[in-house]
Amino acid sequence: MRVDYVRARWPIPDNDEHAVRRIRDHFFAVSDRGFKRNNAVARLWWNGHMAAKCSDAPITKVLEVLVSYTDVREQVVGRPTTSNSNAVFSAIMRVLISKFDAGEEDFFKRTGNDAPYRRLMRKLNERGGLKLLDSMSGEELDEELKGILASI
Repeated sequence: MRVDYVRARWPIPDNDEHAVRRIRDHFFAVSDRGFKRNNAVARLWWNGHMAAKCSDAPITKVLEVLVSYTDVREQVVGRPTTSNSNAVFSAIMRVLISKFDAGEEDFFKRTGNDAPYRRLMRKLNERGGLKLLDSMSGEELDEELKGILASI
């Protein structure tokens, strides 16, 4: 692990109490959730693992989008229904990459609990309760996502 990466990503605060918490969270595995979300090595591994699952885009592009917006990453990677399905994950990444490449910053901006990408993920969860998304083809998933995007 490169210490310079971790320090750049999570600078150590001057306050001792906050510094201890930051070091504990990002250098050690404190809990299952913290391990996947916060631990520096695990976070790098999960980002790479997820990016490699997307067969429709270069791994560097998927990583660029995932690491550019922390909450977007959490919304996608943190949901088992999307992160466990290569087809669903790839379809979501196609949408995110197209918005990212088009410079649609507003799509990624979070205001409270609301942002277009968050609405996309909520609607996709709703649809997943009605349809078996993992059984759909890439084209069917793209159409499903287009419909969701039109509704938000």
